[in-house]
Amino acid sequence: MQLTGMVKELLDARVLVTGGAGFLGQHVVARLCQIGARVTVMDTAERPASLPAHLDLTYHQSSILNTELVRTLVGEADLVLHLAGIAEPLRYGSNPLETMDVNLLGSIQVAQACTAARVPMLFSSTSEIYGINPNSPWAEDADRVLGPVRNTRWCYSSSKAAVEHYLDACRREQGLNYTVVRLFNVYGPNLQGRVVDRFIRAALSGAPLSIYGDGQQTRSFCHVDDVVDALIGLITRIGEGPCVFNIGNDAEVTIQDFADLIIRLTDSRSPVVMTPSSPYLGYQDVPRRRPDIGLIRRTIGWAPTVSLEAGLLRMIESMRPPAMRAPQESLA
Repeated sequence: MQLTGMVKELLDARVLVTGGAGFLGQHVVARLCQIGARVTVMDTAERPASLPAHLDLTYHQSSILNTELVRTLVGEADLVLHLAGIAEPLRYGSNPLETMDVNLLGSIQVAQACTAARVPMLFSSTSEIYGINPNSPWAEDADRVLGPVRNTRWCYSSSKAAVEHYLDACRREQGLNYTVVRLFNVYGPNLQGRVVDRFIRAALSGAPLSIYGDGQQTRSFCHVDDVVDALIGLITRIGEGPCVFNIGNDAEVTIQDFADLIIRLTDSRSPVVMTPSSPYLGYQDVPRRRPDIGLIRRTIGWAPTVSLEAGLLRMIESMRPPAMRAPQESLA
């Protein structure tokens, strides 16, 4: 994948990143600053240590529900990367109202501001869109198959899908240029609240790795460096051709095998424990999750390059206590 021409288009571009202090946002912001974009970050969290002072960016600690600030910052931007939202399963499963307020109402405010200011927008959606559709791998036009409304798990998927519908309506009726990316199990340094960091943390401490269900459910994990490459490749073509893209690794692994791999890579003696239910009510698992990435491959020539083992080794090393980390050159 050749990024040279795309990167040149981002030099001095004014880019607003909502959720720029989040896991993916931190990596995206750092790359944009490296490219030479003029970055503004909007996030409810304080500026994290992973975005050090030497990075030339403007930081606003505020919510996307702050209507006036959203309108002001969008109006000053050439491009909006809307990454803000509640995405941690435990949080959205336990706080469905907050999830809908932020993910749906907040995103609609961002979309309205982009539409009014005629600013292109990239929206971070999710593989949860596809729900429990049994026909994996999923292409972008696959059917959505969800469980009952009473299962709070689906509030996250539904909030993201509603925003996708809203963006499409804005495009059709008001000319909004946008791209949606549906992300599949992104992992890497600074990730929190997902199965990857939970398993690694447990393995490094010798604690049990708890699997909800029988461990035969599958996931397709994609390293954050690959995901950032895909985003950089897409943002300079917003409004051209397809509007919705899967971003993920099409290599599939069972959660049982994933847990065993982490134990091996950490040289841990942690046991694997099967737990019948999730820590929050209204949970419903997805038996298989695997993307069809043919569309993005054909459109910009992107495909993941970081193997699962290599990516996990990087993340494991970043999570070890400093005294236990290997010399940097040993990670090449």
